[in-house]
Amino acid sequence: YRYLETGRRLVADVLLDQPLPADRLLSLYVAATDAASARLAWPDRAARRAWHAQQADGAASQRDARAALWHSVQAQDADRVTRLLQRFCNELAADPHTDALLQALPSGATPDLHARVHLLLAKAALARVRGAADQELRACEQALRLAAADDDRLMLGIAASCQRQDRPRL
Repeated sequence: YRYLETGRRLVADVLLDQPLPADRLLSLYVAATDAASARLAWPDRAARRAWHAQQADGAASQRDARAALWHSVQAQDADRVTRLLQRFCNELAADPHTDALLQALPSGATPDLHARVHLLLAKAALARVRGAADQELRACEQALRLAAADDDRLMLGIAASCQRQDRPRL
């Protein structure tokens, strides 16, 4: 029996040593969240979001960027997501699941213009670290368009600072 159990553990280690596809990882996160929901019996969405925010803080303090990002997305806290992208930019840029996690953030999570611009700038920084100049440029241009549409000079200046020196400015 011990040999069989040792063999199972070794096979599991080999299988889990390779990164999971993003959809499988998200499915595992959803299953874990559903299990937590069943155990904790949150009375409403606000309690669920508060729990996820607390878990995000704990994961960030342990430098687990992916878990912190997942919980921040589930808390629908775009400001926290932006701060995580800024703080763990290199780790999240190297993580193959970051984009899938960011796509799970509802568009309504960023109702405020400033938050949307800052999130776009954080996504541009992520693309810059990855060396994806086209993605970086798109995110910077979106941030500039949002700031210009609102005629907010401060946000326009912040968004304009995203432009790299080796590219022509808009």
